[in-house]
Amino acid sequence: MEPFVVCPAAAAGAGGLDRGRAGAEDACMEMTAFSAFLAVFAWSLSAGADFRRLDAFQGTAAREDMVERLFGVYVSANLDRGLIDLSEDALYVRKGGSGDPVYYRIAFAVDPLAGNGKENAGSEHAETDEAPVEDIPAAPGGRALDGWRVALDPGHLGGAWSRMEHRHFRIGDDPPVVEGDLVLKIAFMVRERLEGLGAEVFLTREDDTPVTSARPEDFLAEADARLTVDGESPPEPETVESLANRMFYVSAENRARAERIREWGADLVLCLHIDAVPWPDPDEPSLVKHDHSHVIVNGAYSSAELADAEQRVLMLERLLRGHDRVEIPLAEALAEALAEASGLPPFRYRGPNARRVSENPYVWARNLAANRLFPAPTVFLEPYVANSRETYARLQAGDYEGLREVAGEERPSVFREYADAVAEGLARFAERAGPPPFDILFPAAGLNPEKRGR
Repeated sequence: MEPFVVCPAAAAGAGGLDRGRAGAEDACMEMTAFSAFLAVFAWSLSAGADFRRLDAFQGTAAREDMVERLFGVYVSANLDRGLIDLSEDALYVRKGGSGDPVYYRIAFAVDPLAGNGKENAGSEHAETDEAPVEDIPAAPGGRALDGWRVALDPGHLGGAWSRMEHRHFRIGDDPPVVEGDLVLKIAFMVRERLEGLGAEVFLTREDDTPVTSARPEDFLAEADARLTVDGESPPEPETVESLANRMFYVSAENRARAERIREWGADLVLCLHIDAVPWPDPDEPSLVKHDHSHVIVNGAYSSAELADAEQRVLMLERLLRGHDRVEIPLAEALAEALAEASGLPPFRYRGPNARRVSENPYVWARNLAANRLFPAPTVFLEPYVANSRETYARLQAGDYEGLREVAGEERPSVFREYADAVAEGLARFAERAGPPPFDILFPAAGLNPEKRGR
């Protein structure tokens, strides 16, 4: 499920567990109010734009490659050229707001075949930032993931926090379905399997306690200020509380997890989620027939999102580091393994907030808080539909060994199926991509090299 869902009607097919009456009443603001608050919500996610983070990439990117990946993965063809534009020798990104004409310039690499060697590339980083291929350490041999450092992010929060996030629903007297608790259980299983393949594994959380030390009430004043419009009635307390909650569990929580990943130093990050779809009738929740799976990489930034200067910096940093070069083939390998294990069809986005970036129909690009903020190649896993008849029955059956008849078929535990598929997909990627570290992606990333063991 995506990290931010406001209303079932607005996010059809995009995820969100709480689709009962309580979820509709508590979580779903009217679309008119949502439209009014959306513009300010982007600012609540911003910690400021530091364009110096892009200094290390001066003269490192070829123009043709930059254009192909910028428009093929990260933005749409109708990008606002007032935000990001290109000349023959550089990319220009606006540093301030719409009234600020100051641009940051990123020089493209100079083609040495055109008569200008690296000494004329105009950047001291052109010679020092990229490790020669022969200097990248070879695979140590042995198990498939020997030497890998993999961060697992069990999505959302569980326990008492799940209702606030609207990742919680209950049918009758059955045990509640809480996404944060379910994916944490899966994360422990994935960790065991990856460690068995030789990887070092880090979980961004190991219980339902928020990683951030902040709490929703810490954001009430800022939320009220963001929603207050001169000359109009004060915002409703419920609207202020809803925004403050999102500032807590979307912005503050994902930033805290990103800092943990940065400090530990991961080669890549897997975000574990379970998808869901809106209830057909929120007043009378009933399970749906359709089940599906998909996998998400970072990309598909809209011009409205890129109006936030911090998002411009974060997108360009991922582009310049080449994160998509890792994320897309990794997503393809994981999608293949999940599809084979589950037999689920691919989900298809129909709105402008996602785009296909692979021939694999399960792989999509979206701009989400976590895959934008996490400082390593990051892939979101969104298999299964928690409120579908089949997956719901499998979740209610819990974990077990071997096969059991569930929903009319002999099936393994859905938890083990998920974890086994993740391990298989990562092993396939390792076979295709070779060993980490993906060193050329990490210069100047601010990662702790000692803790990465490099």
